[in-house]
Amino acid sequence: DAVAALLAAAPASVDERGRGGLTPLMRAAARGGAEVVALLLGAKADAEAEDEQGGTALLWAADHEQLGAIGALLDAGADTAHADREGDVALSLVCERGKRPALEGAVARLLDAKADPAAVGADGRPCLLTVAADGFDEALRLLLAAGAPVEQRDRAGVVPLIAAASCGHEGAVALLL
Repeated sequence: DAVAALLAAAPASVDERGRGGLTPLMRAAARGGAEVVALLLGAKADAEAEDEQGGTALLWAADHEQLGAIGALLDAGADTAHADREGDVALSLVCERGKRPALEGAVARLLDAKADPAAVGADGRPCLLTVAADGFDEALRLLLAAGAPVEQRDRAGVVPLIAAASCGHEGAVALLL
């Protein structure tokens, strides 16, 4: 209620910039405040505004595994293909930092919004390889069903099957065969 009252009193400040170029929407997305994210979007906050590193609210939500905020931003049409200056997109951030069950929900939601299943993170690791190496079988299953290439290599030439086998993830190996 306090956020709604502030927005009604000063709607021009909805895209105010703070340290690092962060907007209220980016901060709310990182904290997982889906309700606050929805209020800010309803007040016409710019979902595609970029911070000093090229990050958007969706990238902040993905980086902090905030499924509710990710959903609200995707419902508002946030761009799943937008990359920050390091090259990360929302799907790569979720795959790099994810933990069950938020990871699987976020991957499903991003893929439903047409995120590229062949996305590669700033570290050069394809999302499929990352979740295979971490043994996240459901996320792996979702990426495979969306068309992620099983032969996609990281910068060192490693494919997802090698990563899964090296880490002893039997379920991931079975999915990749």
